[in-house]
Amino acid sequence: MKILFVCLGNICRSPTAEAVFRATAARELPELNVGDSVLRVVAGHAYGVTSPVPVLGVVLYVDAHVPADGRLPLPGEHEQRAAYVIEGEASANGETLQVGELAVFEPGIDVELVAATDTHVVLLGGAPLDAPRYIWWNYVASSEELIGQAQRAWQADELGQVEGDPERIPLPDARPAIRLLAE
Repeated sequence: MKILFVCLGNICRSPTAEAVFRATAARELPELNVGDSVLRVVAGHAYGVTSPVPVLGVVLYVDAHVPADGRLPLPGEHEQRAAYVIEGEASANGETLQVGELAVFEPGIDVELVAATDTHVVLLGGAPLDAPRYIWWNYVASSEELIGQAQRAWQADELGQVEGDPERIPLPDARPAIRLLAE
């Protein structure tokens, strides 16, 4: 079984997450062809299709399989766009994309992905952040105070266990959260 968890902002690993959690089977995700490429819209919207996965903003999350010599234009309706090559060889607007690296594209420019070999790529993006975000371990929040609350809740074992997973990962040593600035 494969599980993909899409975090919706400040609610990951919190009691709020339970209220919006929705299991979506892969067969429910819209699949479409753009040229010779096969795409699945995992979350958000792209190429005129919207995923049934609930999101709290403008999101681009597409799983794409581009055949050798195939071309895939990135959707232009999202201000922020990026591509992550999982396997294969590809380029975007003449720049080589490396497996395991996130390529972030300038807003407003047309981007075309060209596959040299069969390529599996994930397209990510959406609207810019509306305020700074803080990241620490696997927590993302709009304030350091919320990060601290999550740390204390994890330490006190208030967030529960994943059903069927007996492992409990200890909280890492505390260190300052990384601040991401909004545009």
